[in-house]
Amino acid sequence: MGKRDSAVGFAREVGDFIAHPKRNRGTTYDLATRIFSQCAFFYFFKSDNPINKPFLGPIGPCPWWFKPWLISQPDMFSDHDLNSALGYSRKELKKKVKSWFADPNDKYPEWVQCVDEAFFFRVVTKLSTLLGGKAVFSIEEAWQSIETLFESDRINSSIEDFMVCIAVVLSKTEVELPKEARGSVDLSVTPYCCWPAEPKQKENLGRKMFFTSPFGTLQAGVTVTSHDLPFSIGTVLIDFEIDTRSYFDNDTSKVDEHGRVVFYTTKELAFDARRIPQVHSI
Repeated sequence: MGKRDSAVGFAREVGDFIAHPKRNRGTTYDLATRIFSQCAFFYFFKSDNPINKPFLGPIGPCPWWFKPWLISQPDMFSDHDLNSALGYSRKELKKKVKSWFADPNDKYPEWVQCVDEAFFFRVVTKLSTLLGGKAVFSIEEAWQSIETLFESDRINSSIEDFMVCIAVVLSKTEVELPKEARGSVDLSVTPYCCWPAEPKQKENLGRKMFFTSPFGTLQAGVTVTSHDLPFSIGTVLIDFEIDTRSYFDNDTSKVDEHGRVVFYTTKELAFDARRIPQVHSI
């Protein structure tokens, strides 16, 4: 908490979440906004029969997530690709689309005005050809930011232990997006798969039978829900690359309806360095 104003990257984000468990700004907030806008655009304008389809045109009303979508999508493409298709680099294109909105300080305007209709639809068509993204923080960057703090205060402790503790702290924190959209940080496991499988623990994957372990590497993800969409959206915030077998009790995880190993959302998780394993449900 005392270091968050001078910290950067992952360390700063963690400090801000401790200070404000419900965030309305910051890196995780920006990630939640980006994945929501991507999926909302795809659902309303590239899928069949969406409910309450909004207007899409060069001049007129637009949904609150349209400007964030236009600003974030160019990062999915290379400068060469955008130059070839639209005649602009990423930086130039972002500046161009920002000019379509009256107030440059309004992050979520609900009115767009582009006088060049043909160019408007060329931009929208190009930007909508990719859907996806990557984790905001790499484990290398996160590790370095925490290591820097430890060195500055001469803390001689396990950074891996600290990372797991931070994962527990981040679990169930939230971001508050416009129009009652909500994002939450949850913990999940990238499970280990073993082949051949042990008896009575088999799952069919093509011609191979494999065993999925309830343990694996620890991840923190962001899940966004909104009454505008009939589904929730999730993506990785950071993959800690830490073996959960060393830290988590058996009763803290379960397999959800999608076959994903997650930690019980109805239970609180605690980190106690005196216990083995150190993470347990309370």
